[in-house]
Amino acid sequence: MTHYTIDYGDLQEPEKARKALADIAEYLGAERFNKFTVERMKEPAMPRIGFIYAVSFGGVQGYPAHAWYEHIWQPTQHDMHVCDYYLHM
Repeated sequence: MTHYTIDYGDLQEPEKARKALADIAEYLGAERFNKFTVERMKEPAMPRIGFIYAVSFGGVQGYPAHAWYEHIWQPTQHDMHVCDYYLHM
């Protein structure tokens, strides 16, 4: 996912998020994607910015990383504020 740009502009939610998750699963492999997702779901939510930073090392960035976070944990109001701060710096 780091070597190309994906455009989700023509899609609306929730199709946009589903497509992003499918792209991640294709990129990482379904087994790795599912294992990581299930393991994270067992844990308390981590701050969005920490998750985005961590998955970027695996090549997942931008909207797909945010969609993956929301798939695992529903964002809190505090988390949205912190995330917006870092995205608009």
